[in-house]
Amino acid sequence: MTIEAAVHTSDSRSLFRHFALLIAVRQSRLVAFCTLLLLGTYALGQGTPQRDPSALSFLSQALTAAGGSSAIAGITDFTAIGSITYSWGDPVQGTTTIKSKGLTQFRIDSQVPDGTWSFAANNGAGVLNLPNGAGSAIPYQGTLNAGSLTLPIILVSAAVADTSVTVIDDGLVPLGSGQARQITIQQNLPVSTDPNGQLSKTTKRDFFFDPLTAVLLQVRDTVYPDNDVVNGGVPRIIGMGSYQVSNGITVPFSISVSLDGQTLWSIQLTSINFNTGLSDSDFQF
Repeated sequence: MTIEAAVHTSDSRSLFRHFALLIAVRQSRLVAFCTLLLLGTYALGQGTPQRDPSALSFLSQALTAAGGSSAIAGITDFTAIGSITYSWGDPVQGTTTIKSKGLTQFRIDSQVPDGTWSFAANNGAGVLNLPNGAGSAIPYQGTLNAGSLTLPIILVSAAVADTSVTVIDDGLVPLGSGQARQITIQQNLPVSTDPNGQLSKTTKRDFFFDPLTAVLLQVRDTVYPDNDVVNGGVPRIIGMGSYQVSNGITVPFSISVSLDGQTLWSIQLTSINFNTGLSDSDFQF
C-alpha cells in the first residue's frame, strides 16, 4: 500500500490522525491560542525552578558516558543518514537524512517509493510535507520539543547548563523487564511568551537512563493537539539503542518514535557527522 493510500483508507485514518498530532500539522488560530493561555492553571516549573542536586549529578554522569560534558556542549549541529521505516498502514521503507542545529532547528527528509516525506522545525515555525504534495504548517507549540529529536543528550547538556530549566530526580522506576533512572526536565519560558505556564507545560520530558551505565534509553513527552495546550494530549515515546561511538560521541544508531502506543517510525543510522556548518537555510522550505 502506498503512503497516500494509507493516509486515505478508513483503516489507517486513526493512525494518520495520531501521526498528525505528533507534529501538530494544522495551524492554530491566534484567538483560540490566547484564550487557552488565559485559562492557564499551575504548571510544573512556574516560579523558582526546581533543580535537584542528585538529578544534576546523575546527568553529569550521563554526559560523561556520552562523550564528556565539553564534547556534548560543543556540538553546534549534526547531519546523519540512514534508513527509515514508517509504520502507519503497511510499513513503508526508505532512506533518510537528518539535520539538526542548536535546540530549535531540526529536519528529516526521507526518500520513500512514493516520493519525499519532509518535516522541519525552524525557530518556532515548522512544516510537514508528504509525498503526495500536501503540506501543512506546524504551530509554535508543535515545534517546542522538536530540536535534537534523534540525539536528545544535547538537550540534557543544555538543561544542566541552564539554571532556568526545571530538573527533577524521580529515582528508579520500572522500564521494560528492568529498571531505569528517571529524570524530568522542563523548560520555563519567559513570562512575556508564556504568562500562565501552559507552553512551558508542553516542554516537560521524562528521560530514562540505564542506572548503572547512565546511557539514555528512552524519552517520553506529551504531544498536544494544536488547538488545546491545556487539556488532553497524547503520550509519545522516543526509544534509543544500538549505541556506537562516532567522533568521540556515543550516539544511538537505532531510534524509534511511538505515539499512544503505536510505532510511527524507526530509523537505523549508518553515519553521523558533527559541526558540519549547517546554516538557517538548511531548515527552510
